[in-house]
Amino acid sequence: MNAKAKIAVVGAGGVGGYFGGLLAKAGLDVFFLARGEHLKAIKKNGLKVESYRGDFDVKVKAGNDPAMIGLCDIVLFCVKSFDTESMAERIKPLVGQSTVIISFQNGVENEEIIGNVLGSEKVMGGVAFIGSRIKAPGVILHTAAGSMTFGELEGGTSERGRGLLKLFENAGIEAILSENIKKAMWQKMVWNCGFNAITALSGSSVSQLLSVAEARQVVKDAMDEVLSVAKGLGVALREDLPGKTITHTEKQGEIRTSMLVDLENGRKVEIEALNGAVSRLGKKLGMPTPVNDTLYAALKAINKMRE
Repeated sequence: MNAKAKIAVVGAGGVGGYFGGLLAKAGLDVFFLARGEHLKAIKKNGLKVESYRGDFDVKVKAGNDPAMIGLCDIVLFCVKSFDTESMAERIKPLVGQSTVIISFQNGVENEEIIGNVLGSEKVMGGVAFIGSRIKAPGVILHTAAGSMTFGELEGGTSERGRGLLKLFENAGIEAILSENIKKAMWQKMVWNCGFNAITALSGSSVSQLLSVAEARQVVKDAMDEVLSVAKGLGVALREDLPGKTITHTEKQGEIRTSMLVDLENGRKVEIEALNGAVSRLGKKLGMPTPVNDTLYAALKAINKMRE
């Protein structure tokens, strides 16, 4: 990958908006696939990122028709997990033989879905560690962390991975090229399943949640279940990961989870890809996951009421 690479950011929300904004700010050829008022504002005023690391504004190319963008070298796939299959079908005009698609989504099943539609050899796994959201149309608010980890789904490193790492680092993105991205994805799953659903249901930030001993215990119990399911699938995670994840998260500043923000704004939440996936996989493996089952049931009911 080089500085002349053509990049499409599919989904210009908190994750895609921040990382795509940094790539555009570095002078790379970046196209944003967005929609609605957010798209209108970006086209009119550019993309504004309000970040605790420093604010910036950048004029970007944006639209809602993949055919108008054309073939790209890199696609950052950043849509909500429940839109994975439909969006993969939609972006076929972006994808050529040598296109690489990196999924920066919540969950551990998106890459397979994208691969089934666009070709598994084109897909890499990714994990975003960031607190960010759309503050207003055309404005991304970045409040915590801000790094990415990505890698080949089959493990090891590759020439394209090393090229992407250099491109990201040159754009000022804090990035890690992982030799075991599936492990990293399950580590993020531990965080997501521990914090997202319960913060949404309680209407609290992560730090507010952790200040309540009983809630803190539920977070750890949910995380422990994720560990068990991952192990059952052959992904070995450290037994002390839940405790260390909680301790590390407490030092990351004010975090409002994506599920909390979506619920507050009347939007559908990604419960199927997170606690729902742990619940389903647990049943398949014959492993009890009562905490994730409960969190899943509660948020599934809310999603159904909003259909």
